[in-house]
Amino acid sequence: MTSSMERLRKSVEALARIVRRIQLTQKIDKIIGGNGHPPKSILGHTAK
Repeated sequence: MTSSMERLRKSVEALARIVRRIQLTQKIDKIIGGNGHPPKSILGHTAK
């Protein structure tokens, strides 16, 4: 039988992966910006 500590550790690891995935999705949504064009702040000094 798996110990409570092992189950807790695996649960925390799974939640950490979910958080990273959500953060990546939010970054992608920010880059896309709703109209398919990245915002000028993302493009940096190349945007005019």
